[in-house]
Amino acid sequence: MSLKRLKSLLSDFTPYQDVVIKEEIIIAKGMRECEKRWEIIKPHIKHDSVIVDVGSDLGYFTTKIAEEFPDSLVISLEQAEKSSEIQKEILGIKKLTNVVLCQHKMDLRTLRGLSITVEAIDTFLILNVLHHYPLEESRKWLLYLSMISPELIIELPQVSGGNKNSTGGDQYNDFDKELKNFYEHVDIIEVSSLGDEQDRVIYKAWNESVFRDKLCPTFVFDLIPEVMKTVHKLEFSDNKWIFNDGVRGEFITGINAWTLLYLNPIYPESKWFQIEAVVAYYSLLRDGIGLADVRPFNLLVTPKGMKAIDYDEVVPEIDRSMLDIESTRRVFVNMDRFIDAFEDEFLRKPQGIPPVLESLCD
Repeated sequence: MSLKRLKSLLSDFTPYQDVVIKEEIIIAKGMRECEKRWEIIKPHIKHDSVIVDVGSDLGYFTTKIAEEFPDSLVISLEQAEKSSEIQKEILGIKKLTNVVLCQHKMDLRTLRGLSITVEAIDTFLILNVLHHYPLEESRKWLLYLSMISPELIIELPQVSGGNKNSTGGDQYNDFDKELKNFYEHVDIIEVSSLGDEQDRVIYKAWNESVFRDKLCPTFVFDLIPEVMKTVHKLEFSDNKWIFNDGVRGEFITGINAWTLLYLNPIYPESKWFQIEAVVAYYSLLRDGIGLADVRPFNLLVTPKGMKAIDYDEVVPEIDRSMLDIESTRRVFVNMDRFIDAFEDEFLRKPQGIPPVLESLCD
């Protein structure tokens, strides 16, 4: 990853967002003003949180959050192949390790999956996305978003007079009324202008508490909740997530690696996931902690790398553990394959663990 390659990618591309490597190195100015909007949004980003940037484009806001809130994790979702490729290059140049970029289109199917999965997402950042959908579909988005996360920062066109948005029309005028159907608190934090009377409104909507129950332990698309064990409960109160399964315990800032696999992660690259998975489990063994269930869905991606979340008091047979760790590592070898292939990889049992893996956490 290099500035040369980044400039090559941008040579025949009109960026929507600014491309900034450092304050003094602005590679390209975007069609849309970014710096002032970041100053508007920044006070509403929290430390030690998980933020999902939906329709992240070239990652201007993703990288700003990751750089200025290093104790937080940003999940960047961008559908467009070229924009994703450029953002991946930017993230690599910046060497950001608290970002996962997924080339994925957020839709109702994904939101439904997240709504019934144990994930503690603090904030959704959705800038200039939702107005591309009919209002009725947007309401379904808001329903799922409010079920998953306590906070939403969203930007939408403010249509007035004869200025009709081509996708949303005047149905998105005074969108705070729609937000109030799903959130206790709604503020208009700023109005920005694109010129030609095209105003964009940045809203912040939030609930002081969120209770989530009947949650599945792992993410699966189109899951019928009745066919899978739904045992987990999560609660957001006093500005933090806690388990509410009888034994209350604080939730770790992060997102499940298995969930990310379904969202098609393209940054960090496969090698990062492989090494982090091995290190997470080897570190437990080295500290004399047993491994209860070594699988990809027992790994959290956190701002400081991967963390294993299921362990035992008794250290198991080391040879068996090595096989499980290697089997888990293999899931991350080819992350661009379909989920059926992930299942196949997961079920394969290699004969031994390569010696090179033993030195990864030295």
